[in-house]
Amino acid sequence: MTELQMISSSDWQDYYRIMDGYLFVVNKFVEVDDMKTTYTIPKNYYRKVDQKAKGKLWILTRPVKRYGGHKNYELLELGEENGEFPIGTVFYNEKPVRKTDNPYAYDCFVKASWNCLHNYLEDWKMISEQIQKITKRYLEDK
Repeated sequence: MTELQMISSSDWQDYYRIMDGYLFVVNKFVEVDDMKTTYTIPKNYYRKVDQKAKGKLWILTRPVKRYGGHKNYELLELGEENGEFPIGTVFYNEKPVRKTDNPYAYDCFVKASWNCLHNYLEDWKMISEQIQKITKRYLEDK
């Protein structure tokens, strides 16, 4: 068994190496309640928040008009303007997010390499024990 190792840490995201092929990602932000709408942000309007971040964690460098998105539930017509996102708005996988200090709200997931999605029960037991150690650290701080 390998030792649990923190790979990277930032204000927005931490990730840990649990064992070969398995990362545990802790997103320290929550989605802004925007009816699950996703937005297409022009490439020259953002920069990455953290080069090592998992997923598309971007911060706007220019304001972006809000239009009806991919899943607008007919509240906005596609292309209808509804204000704008100011410079500094952070997006994760094309959805606006805000940082939170509440560890109970953190979004966490396991990222597995393509050939490690199936494993022995003993390995899954070890993985879950390592995840419990990590989550306990965050919850003890509060």
